[in-house]
Amino acid sequence: MRFPEWLTRPFADVAALARDLIASPREVLLVRAHHRWVGALYLAVLSVPAVFGYRPGLILAVVVLVIGGFSLGLDLLGMVAHVAWHRGRIWQSIACPLCDDGDDGPDDDPDDPDVPDDPYGLTLADHAWLHTISAKAPTAV
Repeated sequence: MRFPEWLTRPFADVAALARDLIASPREVLLVRAHHRWVGALYLAVLSVPAVFGYRPGLILAVVVLVIGGFSLGLDLLGMVAHVAWHRGRIWQSIACPLCDDGDDGPDDDPDDPDVPDDPYGLTLADHAWLHTISAKAPTAV
């Protein structure tokens, strides 16, 4: 008997996640930070029937809370790990597969004179404007 994919896919995803958590937990946590609030979304979607008055049995409620809670906890743990990794506190020997591709973004052109080298610096146009409005203070004789 063959089960439909929509029924077996969630079990395969959970099995793959468990395998990856054992094989490479650091990478899984870093990637999981990019999927924030997926666990909260699961809990919200699975709570929609309660809005219409359906009260699930205790066993079903516990299963939903365990699965959704585990997913939300993994998301939050991944977010904390990703922030610590990004600040250079942990795991400097690995790279985040989703955000550390060496490209700063499509808008960053290193040859553009209006883009400062320092992210908090002034552009050449800002410097020119400041020089035009600045005046020398009168000197005392």
